[in-house]
Amino acid sequence: MQLDKMTVKAQEAIQAAQDWALERSHQALDGEHLALVLTEQEDSLIPQLLQKLGVQTGSFTAAIEAELARRAKMAGATQVYPTQDFQNVFAAAQKEAKKLKDEFLST
Repeated sequence: MQLDKMTVKAQEAIQAAQDWALERSHQALDGEHLALVLTEQEDSLIPQLLQKLGVQTGSFTAAIEAELARRAKMAGATQVYPTQDFQNVFAAAQKEAKKLKDEFLST
């Protein structure tokens, strides 16, 4: 995952996902953490996309929060580690960006 190949908004989303995970004592950072913060990020396209797909943002957010609440907690966790799935998503996104001749990943 190359942060220098991401827009400021994308970097902010990853940082917010890490912060959210740490606040809840999660040691593993996963796509659900990122999806949750993207629905709440200012000027994010995600809520609009969900709405166009007929997905209720509130229900979507509640379902993600419920899933994350079931995750293992690590007392005293001071760092989060991206899961392999999380890293694979960014690797695929970077590959797609390259095909589109786009230098940066964006939210």
